[in-house]
Amino acid sequence: MSSFDKAMALFGALVAQDGVFESDAMSVQLGVPESTLYRHLNALHSAGLICRSRRGRYLPNPVFLKKLEGYTPHAVLSELVRPFLDQLSVALETTTHFGLLENDMVTYLAKSVFEGEEVFTRENGQLEAYCSAIGKVLLSHMTVDEQRAYISSGPFPKLTDKTITDPAAIERELHRTRNKGFGVDDGEVHNALYCIAVPVFSSRGIVVGAISSSSSQRWASPKEQRDRLIQLNGVAQSISSTLGAGA
Repeated sequence: MSSFDKAMALFGALVAQDGVFESDAMSVQLGVPESTLYRHLNALHSAGLICRSRRGRYLPNPVFLKKLEGYTPHAVLSELVRPFLDQLSVALETTTHFGLLENDMVTYLAKSVFEGEEVFTRENGQLEAYCSAIGKVLLSHMTVDEQRAYISSGPFPKLTDKTITDPAAIERELHRTRNKGFGVDDGEVHNALYCIAVPVFSSRGIVVGAISSSSSQRWASPKEQRDRLIQLNGVAQSISSTLGAGA
């Protein structure tokens, strides 16, 4: 790791531990000698990124935080993923989305439309998670307790004849989605909406969202679905790398 990487790793560790600086534990965690940690701690302080609140505790500098006020997570994520969605939309000739889970609903944070393939979804709009491709991906990556709490929170309205509404069936569908690595909405949200989605990971290996390819026409064959999946996964990996995954 470069000196910059080590300093940023220390900054991240401080934020994660509510500002508590434990040199011995952080030395082991980050694989950096304690003397080096103190040097980076002083560098972060001199750069105005952190300030000392009391002995052994360092918080993000309020002046630094003030400069970040205009950068909401939604705004940053939307800007980061949009170029990828635009390229993917052209490659697949479909509408593409990036969505995340909020209050057990899927929020469609960004959308790119291929000419002639507009679907009814809208940016910052929400759809049910249990029957949407992106939702299935995100729910499948919940912890066991989180997933059980969601499934027990029904009822689940039947939006089309294909919508899965039985809690046990939803649980099985989420298990299949996790094992396959992708989610499918085969006319479950709307009779004329067919989607396939794959996860996007953060630098900590956590699923932060998912991208999908959506069309008003069902894919013609299993091969078409496989080809679409290959391109979706490639773009999802690129977005994940942009977010620091695998670094």
